[in-house]
Amino acid sequence: MFIKLKDLVRVILNVVFVAKIIGIIFLALNIYIDKQLQPLTGYSQAGLGENCPTAGVITSNVICEDALRSLGLNPYDITRRYSANEPAGCYWSSDGRGRFNTIIDPSLTNPNKFGGLGGVCTITVGKNWE
Repeated sequence: MFIKLKDLVRVILNVVFVAKIIGIIFLALNIYIDKQLQPLTGYSQAGLGENCPTAGVITSNVICEDALRSLGLNPYDITRRYSANEPAGCYWSSDGRGRFNTIIDPSLTNPNKFGGLGGVCTITVGKNWE
């Protein structure tokens, strides 16, 4: 018994079609799993007179501006500053404004001199680790 060429082509096309559908399902599943495991990144304000933890220091004035706005603070003179008397990286003041310090290592700053200033920090929480 011989298989007709037309029937053989039909079987091959069905197998290819099923394989493509399975590939699409696996791709969609991988995308879904990746999104579930992506960490959530947000921002928080350290208390007045406090730096952020080292891992939470914002190291870019561009990200700092975004962080300040997302916290309802006013980026003020966001250009780079260098002062050991201000919190490391991004920081806010008690008047609702924020700035960026190019010193990004908290150990190089003097919290006793911060007065009405506090760090603006990144926070990262994994969706499945809350």
